[in-house]
Amino acid sequence: MDSMIRNNLGVIIGDTILVSKATGRLAESAIIRPVEAISPIDERYIADALEGIPITEGDNVLVP
Repeated sequence: MDSMIRNNLGVIIGDTILVSKATGRLAESAIIRPVEAISPIDERYIADALEGIPITEGDNVLVP
């Protein structure tokens, strides 16, 4: 579990967590906001970078 996942879960190293199987569904749309100022990025690039990555509302994600 990397620091991004820990941050999204609100846990720290050493915490005990319960992991369970979840079902999800594909999003029809998503609002993505940068956490700092960046140059414009093509939406297709972001869509491709995040494809297959499970995300829930309020998550921080890294777009390489």
